Amino acid sequence: MLFDVFHYEKWPKVLEHFNLESNNLPIKTFTQSNGSALKIKSNGGESEFHKNLKETISKNLDLLNLKNYVVGETEYFFPSADAIDILFENSKSIVEIEVKSKISNEADIIRGMFQCIKYESPIEAKNRVNGSRKRIRVILALENEFPKNLLIST
Repeated sequence: MLFDVFHYEKWPKVLEHFNLESNNLPIKTFTQSNGSALKIKSNGGESEFHKNLKETISKNLDLLNLKNYVVGETEYFFPSADAIDILFENSKSIVEIEVKSKISNEADIIRGMFQCIKYESPIEAKNRVNGSRKRIRVILALENEFPKNLLIST
């Protein structure tokens, strides 16, 4: 069904009818023509670039202006067996960090955006189970600049 939505050929007419503008999100940059996700090239594990960036951020909280936290926990596993790269927690809030190193391509950065959305839910569930009301933030930390063609103009 999503394939049909993403590849519907009359979206420009729908937008025009409702006086809307396209956000020009490059769907084709992260889906194949059949709608399936692009494969992220991987050599079977974390690159040294990714490991180094993750360790650097976890130990240098000032890089992300995180005050009142201790060193971040790397590879924090959720009950679903998913893992976020870094998790910082204090008495009032939880900050999750997904890291993309300088060798991450555009498809990997887009995957990271979706991972950030996905990883907010298990922490929210943990909060509720524990009766906690901690503020939750999820950050995508890029070693390079965010690709301009992925920005959505408002």
